[in-house]
Formats: sequence, structure tokens, C-alpha cells
Amino acid sequence: MNTAALRRLDIAARILMSILFLYSGVGKLMDPASVATRLTDFGFPVPMLMAYLVTAFELVAPIVLIAGYQVMILSVLLAGYTVLTALMLHQFWAAAPAQQAGQSINFLKNLAIAGGFWFVARTELEFRLSAGRPVLDPLRSAQ
Repeated sequence: MNTAALRRLDIAARILMSILFLYSGVGKLMDPASVATRLTDFGFPVPMLMAYLVTAFELVAPIVLIAGYQVMILSVLLAGYTVLTALMLHQFWAAAPAQQAGQSINFLKNLAIAGGFWFVARTELEFRLSAGRPVLDPLRSAQ
């Protein structure tokens, strides 16, 4: 498979992985107060500000990732965000018995998504190394 075909697959993967975050971000944008309430329940400081920051991240990061700008950095940030979300919001080990199965699935789903983002970052790194491009160049997009 040639490089152009591989890059098209990379773009498709970035789009598919970003849909969840865009959907979630739009949902949060429609009701930031409920996001703040949930964050309060988990002990976050300044929950309304955090709600807006989380919403902005979930809307902006996937759009920029799809555009191909700073793919490695955004993939690592999204992977970390997804792991933190799993650990903080999907604690199946502490859930009521009726909720353990659902929380387990969401926890594992988040880990799988994080693994996908790590793979996107690895693929971008491999592309940059094989093309002789700088590994981290803040002024250039991947394309």
C-alpha cells in the first residue's frame, strides 16, 4: 500500500475516533449546568469553569485532530483525557452492583479508545520519521 493510501486511512481513523468527542462536546454545550453538577459530585474545583473547559476540549481537539494539525500531541492528550475519564468517572469497582456491568463496559471502552489514540500517535511518529520530517514541529501540520 502506498503512502497516500495509508494517509487516507489515517484520516479516516482520526475522523471515526473524533466523532464520539464531538457528540459528547455538543451534548455538554447544550447543558453545561448538568456537567458542572456531575463534576461537583466527583469533587472537582470550580465545576462550572471545568465544565466549560472540558466542553471546549471535547469540541476543539477532535476538529483540530481531523484537520491533521499536531496529530501526535493531540492524540496523546486525547488518550490521557480518556484514561482519566475512565479512572474518575467509570469506577466500576466502586459502583452499585446494578451499575457495575455498565461502568465496566464504559471503563474498558475508554481504555480501548485511548489505545486507538496511542496508535494514531505512533502512526504519525512513524510517518514523520520515514519522511525525514521533524518529530515535533509546532508550525507545520501533518497532512
